[in-house]
Amino acid sequence: MRLIYISEKSLHINSAHTKFTFALLNEKYDTYYVIPLRIKQYIRYKLGFLNSLKKGRLNIQPYLRISRSFKNYETQKLTTIIHKYAIPTQDTYVMSTNMEFCHTLRNQLPSNFRIIYYILDRYSEYDNRTEAEKVKFDEREQNIIKECDFILCASQKLLDEARILNKSSFWFPNAVSENQIVKHRGNSTTKKIGMISDELSRINWPLICQIAHELEHYTIELIGKNDLPTGINYPSNIHIIGYVPFTNLGKYIEQWHAGLALYDKNRFNEYCCPLKYFEYSAFNIPTISTMIPEGKVWAGLYPNCIYLADDATQIAEYVKNITAQNQSTPITYTQLALENTWELRIEQLHKIFQSTSNTKLDQQKSAEVK
Repeated sequence: MRLIYISEKSLHINSAHTKFTFALLNEKYDTYYVIPLRIKQYIRYKLGFLNSLKKGRLNIQPYLRISRSFKNYETQKLTTIIHKYAIPTQDTYVMSTNMEFCHTLRNQLPSNFRIIYYILDRYSEYDNRTEAEKVKFDEREQNIIKECDFILCASQKLLDEARILNKSSFWFPNAVSENQIVKHRGNSTTKKIGMISDELSRINWPLICQIAHELEHYTIELIGKNDLPTGINYPSNIHIIGYVPFTNLGKYIEQWHAGLALYDKNRFNEYCCPLKYFEYSAFNIPTISTMIPEGKVWAGLYPNCIYLADDATQIAEYVKNITAQNQSTPITYTQLALENTWELRIEQLHKIFQSTSNTKLDQQKSAEVK
């Protein structure tokens, strides 16, 4: 079976997309990872500096991205690559998180190319669109969802809406790699909690300041790109660490009693599937999250790993109880991560392909009988 994964963004070794494609190495797939590279990256690839990423059955197929506005050029390059590596006598699965790629390829490729649209977020909330632009984007996306062969949705709320438009829609949440899950974790003797965020400005700042006041004897570490306004005031027990390379996160998180996931109430967060839930569990600490829809889903599945609260007093109470528990009889919090690895996601994906292939075969047999 052949799967071609088209990445919208350039390669990043620690990105969820790369981990997902690496997990395919353990399965019986010929996997092609198609990525755009800017001129400097493309030259480095041609000179052999990215060859270390060619691993097993994963074949990285880069193409030169001149500009995102050159859409026809990109589509032509993608179509050429896909035709080059497709197997004429078998179904070839083509997956992308870019709806326009999916739309164009579905209209240009024959039916043995199975187009998979992978929806990770409410994409209309990206790029600071106006309300009118968001409505237009969502309408466009809904039409494309109807066209595709499969829809994978990272959150249950995304899935609920996609299933109305396309019955071949499946829940396909975030995950972590098996080798990312810690085997043993010592007891933390410090009173620390923390939060990871791509950008620190995304944190619910009023709430975390209230938590800091409630937990005045705790240190709260914040890890992520520090894009906060200059001169912002915050309690002294909040320590801004800033950006930390993925490989160095462990030395901070192993000292935390819990990881925070403090999301504002907005449309983007209504649809998201927080990677933090999986990453914190992989580091063997619980998550304390605000009550977004997907938080309720995962707290229902893993009540010992995810705690929900929207006010500082309740969050502080959870932290104190978790700290006391860790100091008496430590609990293991890795269940969520262990049961949601990219390796298990690949098994799930294989079952989806099998079930739909069997359905397609039954339909063909039925048509022959008629």
